[in-house]
Amino acid sequence: MNKRILFLFLIIPLSLIAIYSCIDFDYFSKYKDKNLISHTALSDWSPSQSNTYMIYEPVTAADAGGTAGLPDASALIYRLENLNLFPNGDFEASTAGSIPAGWSGNGGTVTVQENPAPPAAPLHPLNGKAMYFDLGTGRHITFSLLSLLDGAPIDDSYVIRYNISSTKIGNINFTIENGADTRTIDPLISAIDTAYKVPEDFDKISPIEFTIDGGSDSFSIKNSKGYIDDIRVVKLKQIQEIYIEVPFNDTNRVDSLELMSGWYRFSIYVKADPSGGTANRFKAETVTLFAETLNTNIGNSSLLCFAADEYSSFNNWTKIYIDINIQIEKPSVQTENVIKLSIRPYCTKGGAITADSGSILVSNPSLEFSAEGF
Repeated sequence: MNKRILFLFLIIPLSLIAIYSCIDFDYFSKYKDKNLISHTALSDWSPSQSNTYMIYEPVTAADAGGTAGLPDASALIYRLENLNLFPNGDFEASTAGSIPAGWSGNGGTVTVQENPAPPAAPLHPLNGKAMYFDLGTGRHITFSLLSLLDGAPIDDSYVIRYNISSTKIGNINFTIENGADTRTIDPLISAIDTAYKVPEDFDKISPIEFTIDGGSDSFSIKNSKGYIDDIRVVKLKQIQEIYIEVPFNDTNRVDSLELMSGWYRFSIYVKADPSGGTANRFKAETVTLFAETLNTNIGNSSLLCFAADEYSSFNNWTKIYIDINIQIEKPSVQTENVIKLSIRPYCTKGGAITADSGSILVSNPSLEFSAEGF
C-alpha cells in the first residue's frame, strides 16, 4: 500500500478522536431545567389590544381560589379575558320579571326569569338568569347592534354566539340585519328543555359573522317561543393576546444563558376564572399558546389550542405547553429580541369558527431549552 495513503488512514481516525475528545458534551447540561424567562414577571407581558376588547389584570391568590398546584405559589396571577361586546349578554344585570335594557319589541311576552324552570338546568351553568320570549306571528324582540360596547365602528366584523332552549319542538327564528343584508338563523329545536349552543350544535348553521353598516344593524328574535342566554359578541380580524418578546441575551437571565437554535418548551399554568358567570364574564372554553421566531427568514412558529373540557374544565391549576424547534441567528446586537411568546384566552386556529369571549387565570410562565428535544 502506498505509504502516503497508509499515513492518511492512520492520521484521520486519530484526528477525529482528538477532536471528539475536545467536545464539551456537558455544554447543554447547564440549560437543563432552567426557566429562561424566570427573571421576568407576568407584569412584563403586554396586551395586544386596549381594554375595550380585552382585560389583562392582576388578581389575588384568594380571588383565584388559591395557589395549590402552582410550582411557585408566590408568583403573580393574572386574569386574561377576551371581552364580550354584547352588553349584559348573560342578563345578570337585569331585574327578574322585566324586559332587559336595550331590547324593544311589538308585543308578545318577553321577560327575564331567575332560574327558569324547566329549562334552567340544561342552560349554561354560569348564571341564573335567562330571557324568556313567547312571540306569536308577526311579533319580535330586537336589540340594536350599534349598542355594542366598542361603539360598533362601521365596517368592522364580528361573530355572535348564544345559548337557547325551548319548551316546544320547532325552529326558533333569529335575524341579523345589516342595512340591506338580512341573515336568518333558524336553529331547529329537536328536544324540549334541552340547551343548545348556537352555532356549535347545529350542522347547517355556520359561524354567524356580521359587519356593522351603521344603519339598522340589529339582532332580532321573531315568531318563536323559548329562552336565550349567554349572548356573546367578539370582534374578528384582530387577536386578543398577551405576549412577551425574549432577547438573545439578557444579563438578568439565569446564568446569563444565551438563546440557541434547538427545541424550546413554552409552558404556563392556567385555571378557570372563579368570577366567570358574573358581570357578563364567561369562563374561557379554550386557551391558545403561540411561539415564533423573530430574527430569521425561516419564520418557524407553533400554535396549539387547549380545550377546557379535556382538562377537567381547568378547575384546578393546570400546566399546558407547546414544543417548538427554533432556528436562531446570532444577532449583531446581543439584546435583540429573537422569540415571541403569546397566550390567548380563546382558540385562534379556526378564525370565526372558534372565536369566543372568555376569561382565564394564568401564572408561572416558563421557557426551557433542549438541544435534543423533550
